[in-house]
Amino acid sequence: DEKSVTLIAVAGDDLGYTKTLRTSWGDGPLAQGPTGISLKTGTTQVRNNLADDPRFAPWLKQASKRGIQCSIALPVLVHGEIHGALMVYSHEAGSFDARGQELLEALAADLGYGLTRWRDAEALTTSRAALEHEVAFDSLTGLAKQRLSLERIQDVLDTRDAPGWALLCVGVDGMTSINQAFTYAAGDAVLQEVAQRLVEAAGAHDRVGRIAGDEFVVILRDLITTTDAAEASQRIINAVHGAVEYDGVSLDVSASVGSAMWDGKDAESLLRDATAAMRIASKQGTARWAFLDENVAATSRLALEVQTRLRGALATGNIVAWFMPVVQLEDSKACGYEALVRWVLDDGTVMPPDTFLHVAERSGLIIDIDRTVLAQACDALLRIDPEQHIAVNVSARQLADGLFATDALRIQQQHNMPAAELKLELTESTLIQSPVQAQAQLAQLTDVGNSIALDDYGTGFSTLENLQNYRFHTIKLDQRFIREMLNSSLSFQIVMSSVGLIHSLHMDVVAEGIESEDLARVLAELGCEYGQGYLFGRPKPLAALLQLQGMSSAGR
Repeated sequence: DEKSVTLIAVAGDDLGYTKTLRTSWGDGPLAQGPTGISLKTGTTQVRNNLADDPRFAPWLKQASKRGIQCSIALPVLVHGEIHGALMVYSHEAGSFDARGQELLEALAADLGYGLTRWRDAEALTTSRAALEHEVAFDSLTGLAKQRLSLERIQDVLDTRDAPGWALLCVGVDGMTSINQAFTYAAGDAVLQEVAQRLVEAAGAHDRVGRIAGDEFVVILRDLITTTDAAEASQRIINAVHGAVEYDGVSLDVSASVGSAMWDGKDAESLLRDATAAMRIASKQGTARWAFLDENVAATSRLALEVQTRLRGALATGNIVAWFMPVVQLEDSKACGYEALVRWVLDDGTVMPPDTFLHVAERSGLIIDIDRTVLAQACDALLRIDPEQHIAVNVSARQLADGLFATDALRIQQQHNMPAAELKLELTESTLIQSPVQAQAQLAQLTDVGNSIALDDYGTGFSTLENLQNYRFHTIKLDQRFIREMLNSSLSFQIVMSSVGLIHSLHMDVVAEGIESEDLARVLAELGCEYGQGYLFGRPKPLAALLQLQGMSSAGR
């Protein structure tokens, strides 16, 4: 609005004159100089004697101090329009004759031509960028189109910077009906909202793409198993589901999801599989998910159902600890118990661990299960016999949890559990998954008096190394060797040598899987102190164990 002029560049020694220069191309006094008039009229303005030009009065003092006596201003045109002016000053009056003016006008024209080419190139670059963006990105949702989505999928395949991932194809249910019943504008509003919900669910804009009219893809990382992918598919379905308001009408929106896990295929093959799986899901109804392989889908669906029910069982107290006795082999007297997890359904049906623990491990629910069993075990021991010990199993997920030792100590304190009476059991496979974390966590517990037992000895990896690296108090011989030792000389020798090795390291030995008197006797003769197995008692709930103890006391 002020029609001011900005100095862009200076060449030569102006002795600071241009720093004082204030001019305009408007109507005031500052617009009457050669620069302002040249910008307004598009003509060359020559002032061969500035002192004699009254229009130059606003600048004469500063110019005279620096010896400037004449000037010329030449318009610079870009595509025929005035974009600026070239100003040249001289210390000698009359410097700009006709020949000089002609040369400077040619220079201004060259400058204008250069600016024209630069502006054209800039416009071409901008238009190319806009075209490339239009080719790569969907104008309605701002998401990547199919080509760019495939490139992003391939990038993940090439880098493999995550332990696992799945490609989900998401199809919006009933888009044809929405377009027909309302308008395509309503359909566009739905697609825009679905795109936003998918980006929020995926956690990043570049993990989502729109590959067709009502079809999207979502790249999700850190999915190791098909059960993980199934759970992620359900999360996506939940994220999309909900009303979309359009023109005063509430449109109910849902989506079907097809999942493809990376299995060595290229990006196009994975997208094809995920899309085909989405078609399968949409044929089953609305808000469904599927895999291309229905057997995989059925297995994952079952695991997801178990996971959901298991979470509910934890909330309702249906996950309980049962207790199996550990005895002294010399007299078969109970000296402690092992707490084993059971899932008791509402109808009284007892689910064995092998039906749900693998799901709990993969989903992370095993951490809550282990905490529950530990709390129940601490409470039970005080009711059974505080002088005995109780053993609780530690899972790999729990051991990898940085809060494991803190949680275990807190639970013991809450139940006034003597540290010396709690034995934590873990397998060699558990140790190998997070050895550094395991050492740190177990050291915290042994420092306060908890003892550590190595379970299933002889079936894991790096057994001797583990015996050296960890402060075990007890080693439990795996029942596969125990059950075969009376019929296999090799198993007998393995058990005998293992007992000798363990004793030489000043550790106790527990033999698992004892089911006969003969087996118990032979193990006692070999020097095995403790035993566990159906011969001495099956796992029982606390109430049954207390009742059995009461009957035993009454008998005595």
